[in-house]
Amino acid sequence: MWISLPAVGHAQEAVADTVEAPAEEAFEVVWGASDSTQINAADSEVELYGSAFVALDDIRLEADRIVYSQATNQACAYGRRDSTGAWIGRPLLTQGGQTFEQDELCFDMKSRRGLSRQAVTVQGEAIFHASVAKRQANERIHVANAKFTTCDADNPHFHFHLRRAVMIPGEKVVSGPFYLKFRKIPTPLALPFGWFPTPPEKRSHGLLMPGYGDGGNLGFFLKDLGYYMPLGEYADTRLTGDIYTGGSWAIRNSTNYKIRYRASGNFNVSFQRQRIGFSGLPSLTKQNQFFVRWTHNQDGRARPNSRFNTSVNFGSNNHFQSNLSSTQQDYLTNTFQSSVQWSRTFPGKPFNVAMSARHSQNSQTGNVDVTLPAFTFNLQRTSLAKLIGRTQVGSGLLDEVAITGSTRFEQTMQAPDSIFSSRNWQDVTFRNGIKHTASASTQLRAGFVSVTPSFSYNEFWAFQSLQGQLIETDEGIVEVLDTLNGFDATRDWRLSVNASTRFYGTFERGKEKRVQALRHVISPSLGLSYTPERQRTEEVSLNDENWEYNPYSLNRFRPSDIRASGAVNLSVSQNLEAKVRDRETGDVRKVRLIDNIVTSANYNLIADSLGLSDIVTRGNTDLFNRMRVNFGATHSAYARDSLCSA
Repeated sequence: MWISLPAVGHAQEAVADTVEAPAEEAFEVVWGASDSTQINAADSEVELYGSAFVALDDIRLEADRIVYSQATNQACAYGRRDSTGAWIGRPLLTQGGQTFEQDELCFDMKSRRGLSRQAVTVQGEAIFHASVAKRQANERIHVANAKFTTCDADNPHFHFHLRRAVMIPGEKVVSGPFYLKFRKIPTPLALPFGWFPTPPEKRSHGLLMPGYGDGGNLGFFLKDLGYYMPLGEYADTRLTGDIYTGGSWAIRNSTNYKIRYRASGNFNVSFQRQRIGFSGLPSLTKQNQFFVRWTHNQDGRARPNSRFNTSVNFGSNNHFQSNLSSTQQDYLTNTFQSSVQWSRTFPGKPFNVAMSARHSQNSQTGNVDVTLPAFTFNLQRTSLAKLIGRTQVGSGLLDEVAITGSTRFEQTMQAPDSIFSSRNWQDVTFRNGIKHTASASTQLRAGFVSVTPSFSYNEFWAFQSLQGQLIETDEGIVEVLDTLNGFDATRDWRLSVNASTRFYGTFERGKEKRVQALRHVISPSLGLSYTPERQRTEEVSLNDENWEYNPYSLNRFRPSDIRASGAVNLSVSQNLEAKVRDRETGDVRKVRLIDNIVTSANYNLIADSLGLSDIVTRGNTDLFNRMRVNFGATHSAYARDSLCSA
């Protein structure tokens, strides 16, 4: 099924839904494109068109077109040539500060292995061409039919021809037999093996020369005057400033760091004082602005069982609109978001923990939302026998019961950005709370019928609650809410059982026929569910006036009312396949005539009337293996008025 989506998204690795399988560390791949994005749900593939990119940690793949498989975590990138033969969107891979350009590339985002064709990379003054390059997880690159040269032409005028070699970026290239070529002509200069050092460029202290110009009502300026200083082998810093003849000035610091196999990131802080007008005149304005950016990415090989990443963007509300050196992208941005995330898994244990802090700031409305801290404890799907410590084989039903659960604690703050200067904390709204969730399920077999009972449970903890009352005054009845400090809890649950089976029907037409057989699969499912009523809204009355309020409105997770429900759910899924012999090759292949048709409805046993829901049918199929067709229908068992109300 092809679905068109917005051109930016993300995919997160799924955890295997088995009782005994150990959990794998989740990772998030970010992708986007400037033109269009299509998702093939059947094959779990994403196709990105136009300035496409796929990114994970310090890896970024860019190309005109990228096909990313969420099932295999493999991204294949392709460029194209225009009418003059020039490349458009030639695949570019960036990893660990190194860039590699190639005609085609397929890269496994999980294992960090890839295969390139016609790849080019620059190592210092050396340029490396390879017809075929295979990238390994340790960042070593195995190449075949390679060219090692210092000539920057697309087709080098001279080069060493290496049949096979191993390149260690930033260190060396080791090869087998090689020989020298001039303009594609081999020479007798050859050696049985080669060793070519490719050290990174040396960094040195130095003065950064400024630019100059006319800043309009700010006066003439010197911009980006500063000093660059390496900080050992793994970091460097750059201090720059601007000065205007009108009295405005700015200072910035940018620090980058990269510790191989451990972490990389950058920290930027800026402050500016803007002065417009002349001293002594009422039109004189002075404004101070600041902004902080911090990005930190931990290498997955540093601590395999824990991750720490940051992306901080915080500062004055109109910083970029009045900044002396804003980029166009920053100038047009009106929302800043930050996140600091730490997570840890425990090998051999069915649980993991995570902590984070988040921040969101809107420069148009001036609203600031901060979540600090946010703590999550997840119990991944595991058997009840293992959870209670019964590890012997044959624990019976306990082995079949799977348990999942989580605990979340969050505290949030909502306030206008003016509190940083006014310190008026009465304008701040604080919310906190804890939410527990748990579920249990098992699967039983009764002949050819599979029965799946399940139970889910939610519990909310609150440390503040509201108490409402109506007070009669001279102006009328006034609604008053008092905040009560203290622990309070509320909970709800749901019970369900589902039975399903599958019927197969096959019609054989004979092997001499082009359509040799038809196969029809029907999968009916019958379910029962019960949810008890949970009334959380409270009502107060005074002089025939009623007022309802939720005492848990200050809770971060804000539990709401739940209506009682006892439902019978029925669904029938069908698909139709044909076994077809190809006219040209004679090979037999399966063709899905109807991929999936699902008809479903439910009946609420507790409802006093109109308990039967709409009967909904949805389906999809492929036409000629080129077009995905979706169809559906809805039928109501009740007559409806002009407003479509039953």
